[in-house]
Amino acid sequence: MHYIHGIPVCPPLCPPLVHDDLVSSSEENLHHHHHHHRSNFLTNQKLSTYAKQFSRHFIFPFSRKENFDNETAFDEEFDEISLSDNYFNSHGKPEISHDERTDRRQSSMVVGADGLPITKRILPGITNITNNHNNTITDDGMGKTTNGSINNGNNVSGDQQANNAFYNCIDSAPDIPERGKTVPLGLDMGLSLSKRSAGVPSAIGRHNLNDEELRTHVYKKTLQALIYPISLTTPHDFEFCSFTHPTYCYECEGLLWGIARQGLKCRECGVKCHEKCKDLLNADCLQRRAQKNAKHGADDKAKNLMEAMHEKMTLRETTRPLLFKTIRDVFNVDEKSHVGHMKAVKQSVLDGTSKWSAKLAITVISAQGLIAKDKSGTSDPYVTVQVGKVKKRTKTVYSELNPTWNEKFFFECHNSCDRIKVRVWDEDDDIRAKLMQKLTRESDDFLGQTIIEVRTLSGEMDVWYNLEKRTDKSAVSGAIRLHISVEIKGEEKVAPYHAQYTCLHENLFYTLCENNNGQPIIPEAKGDDAWKVYFDEPSQEIVNEFAIRYGIESIYQAMTHFACLSTKYMCPGVPAVMSTLLANINAYYAHTTATTAVSAADQFAASNFGKEKFIKLLDQLHNSIRIDLSMYRNNFPSSSMDRMQDLKSTVDLLTSITFFRMKVQELSSPPRASAVVKDCVKNCIRHTYNFLFANCDEVYKRESKQQTNTTTTTTSITDNNEQNDDGIQTLSTTTNVVGPSLKNLQFWHQLMYLLTCIISEDRERYSLVLNQFPSELNVGHISADTLWKLLSVDLKDHLEEHARIPAERREVKSADYMNLHFMVKRFYDTSVKIIPEAKNIVPEYPKWFEPFVMQWLNENDDMSMEYLHNALEKDRQTGFQQTSEHCLFSSSVVDVFTQLNQCHGIIKTLDLHDPIVIAKYMKRFSVTISQVLLGYANAIRRTFEYAGGQDRICSILMNNIQQLRLNLEQLYELMGGAQLDDETKTMLNDLQRQLSDVLDELSATFVKSIEPTIRQCIEEVYKQLQQIKGNQIGTGNTSGQQKGAEAMLVTKPLLDYLDQRLTFFANQCEKTVLKRLLKELWKAVISDLEKVIVLPPFSDSKHLLTIPSARIEDAYRLLSGELGRDSDRSLTQKQCQILDRGLEDLKEFFHASGQGLKRNYLEKTLELQSLKYALSLYTQTTDSLIKTFVKTERDQDRPALEESFGEVSIQVDLFTHPGSGEHKVTVKVVAANGLKWRTSGMFRPYVELAMCGPHLSDKKRKQTTKTKSNTWIPKYNETFHFLLGNEEEPDCYELNIAVKDYSFMREDRLIGLNVIKLSQVCEQGSWSSWVPLGSRINFDDTGLTILRILSHRTNDELAREFVALKSARRHKEEV
Repeated sequence: MHYIHGIPVCPPLCPPLVHDDLVSSSEENLHHHHHHHRSNFLTNQKLSTYAKQFSRHFIFPFSRKENFDNETAFDEEFDEISLSDNYFNSHGKPEISHDERTDRRQSSMVVGADGLPITKRILPGITNITNNHNNTITDDGMGKTTNGSINNGNNVSGDQQANNAFYNCIDSAPDIPERGKTVPLGLDMGLSLSKRSAGVPSAIGRHNLNDEELRTHVYKKTLQALIYPISLTTPHDFEFCSFTHPTYCYECEGLLWGIARQGLKCRECGVKCHEKCKDLLNADCLQRRAQKNAKHGADDKAKNLMEAMHEKMTLRETTRPLLFKTIRDVFNVDEKSHVGHMKAVKQSVLDGTSKWSAKLAITVISAQGLIAKDKSGTSDPYVTVQVGKVKKRTKTVYSELNPTWNEKFFFECHNSCDRIKVRVWDEDDDIRAKLMQKLTRESDDFLGQTIIEVRTLSGEMDVWYNLEKRTDKSAVSGAIRLHISVEIKGEEKVAPYHAQYTCLHENLFYTLCENNNGQPIIPEAKGDDAWKVYFDEPSQEIVNEFAIRYGIESIYQAMTHFACLSTKYMCPGVPAVMSTLLANINAYYAHTTATTAVSAADQFAASNFGKEKFIKLLDQLHNSIRIDLSMYRNNFPSSSMDRMQDLKSTVDLLTSITFFRMKVQELSSPPRASAVVKDCVKNCIRHTYNFLFANCDEVYKRESKQQTNTTTTTTSITDNNEQNDDGIQTLSTTTNVVGPSLKNLQFWHQLMYLLTCIISEDRERYSLVLNQFPSELNVGHISADTLWKLLSVDLKDHLEEHARIPAERREVKSADYMNLHFMVKRFYDTSVKIIPEAKNIVPEYPKWFEPFVMQWLNENDDMSMEYLHNALEKDRQTGFQQTSEHCLFSSSVVDVFTQLNQCHGIIKTLDLHDPIVIAKYMKRFSVTISQVLLGYANAIRRTFEYAGGQDRICSILMNNIQQLRLNLEQLYELMGGAQLDDETKTMLNDLQRQLSDVLDELSATFVKSIEPTIRQCIEEVYKQLQQIKGNQIGTGNTSGQQKGAEAMLVTKPLLDYLDQRLTFFANQCEKTVLKRLLKELWKAVISDLEKVIVLPPFSDSKHLLTIPSARIEDAYRLLSGELGRDSDRSLTQKQCQILDRGLEDLKEFFHASGQGLKRNYLEKTLELQSLKYALSLYTQTTDSLIKTFVKTERDQDRPALEESFGEVSIQVDLFTHPGSGEHKVTVKVVAANGLKWRTSGMFRPYVELAMCGPHLSDKKRKQTTKTKSNTWIPKYNETFHFLLGNEEEPDCYELNIAVKDYSFMREDRLIGLNVIKLSQVCEQGSWSSWVPLGSRINFDDTGLTILRILSHRTNDELAREFVALKSARRHKEEV
């Protein structure tokens, strides 16, 4: 059984042919593997080993049963890489393994990389650290094993298993918290929650809590408001009444119109008013009766009324003891003093109706937004101020809707029930106004009014009052600003009622907080007015009665309570209350602005609370919120849903502050709440990063301990995944690493693990809470972006330090760098890649790891070659056995590409987005591929030399090379295909071509090994061919059938042998290999047919150069084959026809009905064309052959140009008869010069001219000059004429020139020769030159073929003469 323990990350390269192979691991091998390579594992990411069942995949490009019908699949452009889509469609999915695992991490103190103790910032509160380890399915759907590897389904032989450790130690899918699974971290980064719970302690002057005089006065005033509250006043008992004299309404001072029953009158106190005004009067009937009776001397009746009031107060004290106990506890008044104060308060209530008096100073400052009453679109406003019966008037401001008066009036008031009536009028001076003055005492248009209870005044007040209607038909708008100063008799030095209310509210608030462990009590109130409920009962009733009694506005109450809560705003539930309060405060002023046309800033400036005081409060609160939001992970832990809601409310509060600044303060550009929150989030994330960086090991150790205590799983808890000799897994303690180190990279794994927890917490919890600004703020995105930027800076600097160390001196292994690379990738992909800021941006981290990936690739070269040698050795030992009955290649191909795919899979799993880095890695990896595959090909080539005669092994070796090419083609596509850079593509395409050349070489070698047998078969063919007699075959169907039968008989020995061989090839060879063998076999067969039958070669091709004499008999012997073979082999025309028909049978045999070679390829092969050409020459006439020789042999003078033996001066003139078209050539031999010839006898040189060409059999073809004795520079000056006829053009002829030494006793000796093409003469009509003399005439294979065919025509004088001319050679000198 084989087993695999690595991470082949490529899809399988082959279709699944053998499924469900049980693959198990050996404990001994596994232990050996971990023992030698455990240092390559991350210390805190040790992985448990396992073996699982998976499918084995091989490449098999075609089925043995399919037909070879796709001829275009293997054309001549096959060497260019092009991957078919059918490959991927034919592959099955690999089986995925999925196990659970649990990591246990232990820590211990160590020193830093420099050997010195590392001082870290110790911060408390590192608790609640949890994480869940779960197996994952990777993005590509591959199953992730316990060690992070991916099962691609490739089977690896047991001999190769040890080498897998080089890849096993790389974890391409590190375990970090997954998306969607929140991992809260309880990080206390140095600021305790209890320290911040006080909120804004300096927001309000706390002197109200310590001013005993003020507290005592407020205590008494509160008792007065509680003992006889406004709610206990007696309502009026109205009845309709008829008045006999003009009577005016007490409320609006308007005339009671009518003859009878003009208005209402109270039966008890006698107050009169319109029916429409009765609801506007205070329910103070009892007080008015007492005051009236006292003034008119009705003491008995007044006494009875006083007693009635006293009974009501006594009854209230008896029925509401908790109310008075609460106020007594708030102001720390003892029981005895409280009883005395109660008596005094009751008496002051009874005495207040007759003894109360006050001085009022009212300043009418200005008004805004008045309604227009005049036709001109303006008004002429003035103001009347009435207190009791006293009324005063301001001056008139003409044509103004926003008038300013600044007039001050003084009043005295002796009744606490009196009211200040401020009315605004539009002055008119016309007849209608005068008439109205007489009838109603009102001649002007009413613009609005405000009525102020005197009892609510105390101290000084500068307030804007909204103008209100007097009747339902009144049309009013705007507001008026008043400054009121009140001096109450006996209370001249006491603070205003608003300050007194503040004192009461603050004392109530802080007393309740102290009684509740410092936490404010949030009342449970519902409805639209719930924000006006500040306390639980009876405290709420206390402040309400005080406010009603002394005219405290609800907005002032809200602002006061807001100020109190600001000192406790970090307490649970408080931010939500404060946010609601401030939102209503904003709405109050914004609503006022919208309805009264008074600017919000002016309206707020007149607030009784104090403009500067509230603005200062908000500024301090804003700053405190920014501080606490910058520590939101501490102050608002995600584990508490209540605190998370407080966080949301805090942001709402911050938004309300921004709204206040924009709409109420009317600031032009206050800080946007979203920008403030964003900055706070960034600050908190930066603090979190710095804290984790400084305390990474401690936090990680706590997290690991928490995880170990909380995780329940059946998977073994391992650390280093070691096994002892007994096969029992043992735990190893991890080394405690503090800070980055040059010795290991564990720190960064721990840090990224914790950062992922932080991002997950921000994304899954804080983002859901801080969702007020969905388009501007996403906490998860900000967290990922900020942490990534901070991590990038530190990690890049640290890796640069590592890169500066030479690779051979680095203490960290390349696999550890790769693991860190995968950790960074996983961190980036799961946390950073999804944020908008990272879209369309190529991350820079691949560049940081470039030197380390290159280091790993360099080490991979040695591993790859070792892998290759082991695979080949295993193949040799097993005799190159096929991997299965369906596969035609051996296992070494699978082993080699398993290793390459593992390497490429790791690079691919890096999932790089930087094209430059990808190009560098692919280029470097292509070097590895070339080295491995060329090494494999060379090894196969050497093995092939020793496997001669073993057809099965030779077939498997050729199949292996073809399988390399297919796997390379697919690997090329996996690497990027067309997207690769030009240099890498060129390298891989060159590699593909080299492998193709190797396959051709092996195919040719294999065919060459059987070529002797092929020659024997062809000799049998020749023997059968020689038995066919006759010269011609008739025409018609009979002759065609006869020719086919004879051709079949002739070629039968060859076809029988070929059929036997091809049957073996079809069963043993891949389709492409089979076609390569068919091509080589076809070339060999056709070439041997030409050499053995048509044009047998010379046994020694040097005969043409070393012929001893120039005798024509020797030339006949040479060109007819007598010097190079045993017998002459000449073909008749009939034999040529039979052989040509046999060639057609051979083509059909190799075509094999479309399953073999293409007809087009067969026709275009040079061997077939040469054979056909040679056969065609057999059937041509001598003239045609000579013409072909003259037209094709254009380089016959080369020997003369290379080595000259003299020169001859020749002049040639060409004349064409204009009528008959006959051509006449005149040749003048002038002289010879520099003849090189050494002889012992007499030297008598002469020049021989011979005209060569067609249609010269009946014409004179050869002429000679006279001899010249003993001169090597003879002069001839002789002219000769040659008639050519009109059948051909002059360019079909040539003039042979030879210089010979005449001898009477022996044959003439040839000194030198050359050829003049008449085509040269045709261009000018006349030509003359010194012609160099060479040792021979040069001709190519075509010329030689023609000469050999002509040499067989011994009965043709023209043929013999032409062969003699062209085969002539310079004789050897006689010295």
